[in-house]
Amino acid sequence: MRLLLKVIRPFIILAFIILFSKGIIFAQGTFKSQLISSSVAFEVNEKDLFPEGITYDPITKLFFLSSIQKNKVIAIDLKGNCFDFVKPEQDSMLRSLGMKVDTQRRRLWVVSNSDWGDSMISAVHIYHIDTRKLIKSFFTAKGKVPTFNDLALTESGDAFISDFGGNSIFLVPSDLSIVELFVKSDSLLEGANGMVLSSDNAMLYVASNTKGIVIVDLSSKSIQPIACSLPVETKGIDGLMLYQKSLVGVFNGDGDMKKHHISRYLLSPDGRKIVSSSILDQNNPMFNEPTSGVIVGDELYCLAATYLRQFVMDGKVDVTKLKNPIVLKYQLNNK
Repeated sequence: MRLLLKVIRPFIILAFIILFSKGIIFAQGTFKSQLISSSVAFEVNEKDLFPEGITYDPITKLFFLSSIQKNKVIAIDLKGNCFDFVKPEQDSMLRSLGMKVDTQRRRLWVVSNSDWGDSMISAVHIYHIDTRKLIKSFFTAKGKVPTFNDLALTESGDAFISDFGGNSIFLVPSDLSIVELFVKSDSLLEGANGMVLSSDNAMLYVASNTKGIVIVDLSSKSIQPIACSLPVETKGIDGLMLYQKSLVGVFNGDGDMKKHHISRYLLSPDGRKIVSSSILDQNNPMFNEPTSGVIVGDELYCLAATYLRQFVMDGKVDVTKLKNPIVLKYQLNNK
């Protein structure tokens, strides 16, 4: 047996290295591990971009990435070619974060903030995707809040916007008439981050930084934590997506980047309870502060390497310590 182990040991080590390089060695924790390999969808040859949000338009087949460093939005085609869709500070664009595409109305929604602090401004920009012209923009008054972070679009064209600093959700109706407070909860919506609507548009799933995933009933405006009888932790999720009957979350809420992961949470038929969960990827060597993702068909495109830990507010970035931002692709229907 010892001789056999000596013979096969190099092959075991080689197999482990291959699996690790593909991002399919996972931590167990309270989750069920699930082997989902990843591949590089594209990388952006702009080291100091510092992207935070990603979205996709199925008509033009363009991906969009935001930039908190350059106050712009870039577009990327399926071949990886990039161009500035919104140029730096165009239309008074601030540090861009979450984005969503309204395919039917041909709108690209972008939320952004100025430098964080007592005199911060949050903004919403809505562009026509085909003409690349600004349709409408909103700017808040200077103050500590709101801190617009992410958004979710209904089938009727309304936009719900998370307010990370103000523990709130804002609403912009489809007619783009106003930005108004929809609901606030200093306990349940503390650090409101990524959001996604249920398939029937009746509920809004919100990733609270301290409470984990909570559900906002859009008709009653009631808020409650998602039910779960399993020892599953949903705090620290950034990007949140819906795939079939499950939620997919990108976790980066820990100082130890080895704990950053992508998880999938299978929901009950009514969508109000987590019935099982699995880690799709963790400790991937290509991860560097993963933030969010977009699901295209059965594929997840995750903004996996953003280098946001190296971002500094004054703009004096040491580019030599950075690498190109990377988007990884995962096939979700192979299990």
